[in-house]
Amino acid sequence: MEMKSAFTLTVRPDNVAVVAIDVPDEKMNTLKAEFGGQVRSILKQIRENKTLLGVVIISAKPDNFIAGADINMIGRCQSAQEAEALARQGQQVMAELSSLSIPVVAAIHGACLGGGLELALACPRAYLYR
Repeated sequence: MEMKSAFTLTVRPDNVAVVAIDVPDEKMNTLKAEFGGQVRSILKQIRENKTLLGVVIISAKPDNFIAGADINMIGRCQSAQEAEALARQGQQVMAELSSLSIPVVAAIHGACLGGGLELALACPRAYLYR
C-alpha cells in the first residue's frame, strides 16, 4: 500500500510555491525516512519551474510546524552505520533545500524542534506567527 504524501506543492497565481507539510493520521508533523523521496520530488518540480519567484514552507497542522524526527524511526536503527545513513539522507535533503536559486521562507507556527528547526534553518528566511 502506497503511503499518502505528507508534502503537497501548490503554485499560487503570483508564482509563489507553497509547500504544505501534513503527516497523515498524526497530530504532529514528524520527519520520517520515507519522506526523502517525497521532498526530493517536490524540490525537483520547484527547480524545473523557471517561473517561480519564491517558496513558502508551511504546516497544514493547526498548532505545530514540525516536531522533529520520528523517534520510533531512530529507535529502529540496528547499527551506528544505519543511523548515520539516516542522518546523511536528512542532511542531503536540507542541502538541496538551501541550494534553491529562489527565496525560500519557512512560515513557522507552533512547535519547531530538532529536524523541524533544521529545515527552518535551511531556509534563508523564517517567520514565526501565532
